Amino acid sequence: MSRDGEVEAGDSNSMTNDRKRGSGDDSENEHSEPTSKKKLKINDNDISTSLVTSKEEIERRRFEYLDHPADIQIHSWGKDFGEAAAAAITAMYGYMTNLSSVDSAYEIFFEAKGRDKETLLYAMMHEALANFQAEPFFIGNKVEVISIEEDETDGFTATFKASGESFDLDKHPQEADIKAITYSNMQILEKPDESKCDIYVIVDI
Repeated sequence: MSRDGEVEAGDSNSMTNDRKRGSGDDSENEHSEPTSKKKLKINDNDISTSLVTSKEEIERRRFEYLDHPADIQIHSWGKDFGEAAAAAITAMYGYMTNLSSVDSAYEIFFEAKGRDKETLLYAMMHEALANFQAEPFFIGNKVEVISIEEDETDGFTATFKASGESFDLDKHPQEADIKAITYSNMQILEKPDESKCDIYVIVDI
């Protein structure tokens, strides 16, 4: 999952063995009842997360966290699917730690495939999450989609990269434990005439 090529966020052996890990099964269309809940209060001025604190910051990062009865819903956007997907992955990283604590020590390159945009988005986010849940325990602060190719037979293939470093409990505050990506209420709203794409995806915490 290497090659070369951004939305913003070293080796570490500090990851504790009792850290909860997500399953990330690509065939999973439903998600289990979470063991923990993190409710977000949303008002006109801010969202209660260490990452995003103002409307200006939300617009700059192109994502926000929406209230959900059990899990957390990510809303991201961009001029096209690739930009919105990159913002969704960054939002996922940002829900697990404060991105301001993450340095761009190295880059990881990913490839993901999907028969349509929904399965492609799931695969992209799952690839990023899997690299956080196991070696090298990578947490990113910047994600860039390099290319998205469509094939009539194989569907979509996305190549993307993330800048960041290995997660270190001594350095990075542990905000929430994302167990898996879900298809529940997933929406990809593309508006080519407006150069706009909105993504809504729920992650299991």
